[in-house]
Amino acid sequence: MSRSTLLEMVAGILTGYAKAFRRALAIAALLSLTLVAAAAIVFPLWYLSTKLRPLYTALVLAAGAAGLIYLVARRLSAFVSQPAPIRAAKLKSAALRVGGILLALGLLYLIVGLYVYQLLAVAIPLSIIYLSVLGYVLYVRRSPSDRKG
Repeated sequence: MSRSTLLEMVAGILTGYAKAFRRALAIAALLSLTLVAAAAIVFPLWYLSTKLRPLYTALVLAAGAAGLIYLVARRLSAFVSQPAPIRAAKLKSAALRVGGILLALGLLYLIVGLYVYQLLAVAIPLSIIYLSVLGYVLYVRRSPSDRKG
């Protein structure tokens, strides 16, 4: 083995370790920044939640409401910017989805009511049918977008 090959190997090893060390430092810095940011957020919230509960509740509710309003406004602006036929199709699809969910919840409420009133002769077969149909709708039937691919 020549001297230049040995020097190249040593240089490669040192370069590799230098890169690994830089990456380790970058990860340590990122973890430190995360820890500082978490502490800056968590400790004031902890203090407010233990010492000033009404203020904490108001702040959390306001932040949640602001986030929800932002999400709804963003989705609404994207929806309004679409052409009318696409909007109509999306509204129809959403109405069908909501209707299906309400129907499923209504049937579940009916079945639970049958169990509460101990009408087991009706409740058990309806439960089997309900779970079978719900399983088919959720896990077997494919949506139209799945059929294209």
